[in-house]
Amino acid sequence: MGTRSDFYVGTGTDAEWIGSLQFGCHPDALLKDWYGHAALTARTHNAYREAVDQLLFTWAVNGLGAAHRARYGWPWPWNTSHCNDWVLTFADSIEDSADGGKPADTDADTARETGVATGSAAARGIYLTAGGGSIWHYLDPEDPRPPLRCGPPNFAQWLSNPAAPPAVALPVHDGAASPGSDISHHWWRCPFAVSQASDQARPGL
Repeated sequence: MGTRSDFYVGTGTDAEWIGSLQFGCHPDALLKDWYGHAALTARTHNAYREAVDQLLFTWAVNGLGAAHRARYGWPWPWNTSHCNDWVLTFADSIEDSADGGKPADTDADTARETGVATGSAAARGIYLTAGGGSIWHYLDPEDPRPPLRCGPPNFAQWLSNPAAPPAVALPVHDGAASPGSDISHHWWRCPFAVSQASDQARPGL
């Protein structure tokens, strides 16, 4: 199935979704693209927004995959980014677990969890996680290396309810799109709605 990446500003349930990419949009691939690299190494809100806007345009124009702008509505047949591959955001800082999940972790290669994010982990910039991930990972603009491990800590629980804790808190979107031909629609038995407050498993799993 195609990789899906959602872009936000801010964290928590009030984060602003600004667009999404589909197909070939793993962070490693984005860093090889001019505008993708600019987005993932942005140091200001304006630079991030401008880079993402250009990335959404060029991704489709250059035939790299599909791009979905926020003004056209939420594109996925599920209503949360917890079901997608990557979630990227620009935040002033993520210093504790108030936004859901665990504190930001800059040492993802060894899966070490920090008590309270300090230093670079508390900096303004780009943070990312995988769908169902429980930790926001800070992406150092001087050395932007996506974490090796940042997926759901409990894969079976994620399959049952992708948005359930300890997954980081994310918005729930209205107007989920109609199912298309993506094989992931069959995997998720869409359409369905994910509730962040419910522990009830989806029917049919």
